[in-house]
Amino acid sequence: MNVTISRLELCSHNILEVAAGSNCPCKDEKRSGRTYFQITNLGCTDLRIRFLVEPHLQEDQKWLSVNKLEILLLGSSERDTFVAALEHALDVLKPYGLVREVGCRKLGKATIKVP
Repeated sequence: MNVTISRLELCSHNILEVAAGSNCPCKDEKRSGRTYFQITNLGCTDLRIRFLVEPHLQEDQKWLSVNKLEILLLGSSERDTFVAALEHALDVLKPYGLVREVGCRKLGKATIKVP
């Protein structure tokens, strides 16, 4: 299945790329649509993730330094709740303001294959 994504490079004291796209709702009634979100370290971005496969073992899970984070959501409902989650994060984080100017450069669109 293909998803068209839009890519943006963001520059401050670090440089990262963000890409996002969706084909929801999917025209193929037999398959759910896909929503793709990606953050990539292009320079000096301290990006860490933690997998919580077993939430009750949270203390045993380690933070991993990564260069790229990809999230793939299957279905329109998942896309809708993800958008709502990102909007909530913006509502929480924006009042803190920007410490420094962030430059950006559109990198264009691309079509990617997803499972």
